[in-house]
Amino acid sequence: MKIALITDTHFGARGDHAAFDKHFEKFYKDTFIRTLDERDVRSVIHLGDMFDRRKYINYLTLSNCRKYFFDPLYGRGIEIDVIVGNHDVFYKNTNEVNSPSLLLNDYDNITVVDQPDTYRYDGLDILMLPWICADNYQQVMDLIQSTPAQVCFGHLELAGFQMYKGQVNDHGFDANIFNRFDLVVIFIIVQALGIFTISVILMSLRGLIMKIQEGSISSTQKQEN
Repeated sequence: MKIALITDTHFGARGDHAAFDKHFEKFYKDTFIRTLDERDVRSVIHLGDMFDRRKYINYLTLSNCRKYFFDPLYGRGIEIDVIVGNHDVFYKNTNEVNSPSLLLNDYDNITVVDQPDTYRYDGLDILMLPWICADNYQQVMDLIQSTPAQVCFGHLELAGFQMYKGQVNDHGFDANIFNRFDLVVIFIIVQALGIFTISVILMSLRGLIMKIQEGSISSTQKQEN
């Protein structure tokens, strides 16, 4: 099973600037969706911050991203699991009110992950962690210890990692709480170079920590039991 990972799309970024939206459209049409077709990818996991603004949506931005992102995936029958990020939630202490659930509920190929839980992909369990807040903190901590999954995907901040050039993040979670997993994939916006840059943090039980600067698309072949 092939799954494409994408994150921090931030539809509406830079004040809904038309130039940025056109750049996004070009990327999704010419690169992302074309890659899904070429590699016969039938599933996408979005790791948070689908939309840019926490409080409201620009109607033109919503109309545009539906045309160049959501509608093409729906038409191809591609399933999308969306982890809720901090930019997707209205309140800071709960994920209950979130933009993906409210704006995308007419797409039956989209599942919004607004609560931490373990999902199974072709026999592989993956712990999915939306934005960690006061409302779900204890549930997240319990699941990290009790889940059968050895893989964890999430949208969160880790202390000690570079967020911007020359600036190390001094807050967030201790990476050691994820030591029991074989693989942890966390996506965050870092180092505002060009449009955006994605930091992919991969951690293994052997203590290896790699920081890889990527574009906003990658795909992986899922393992089967």
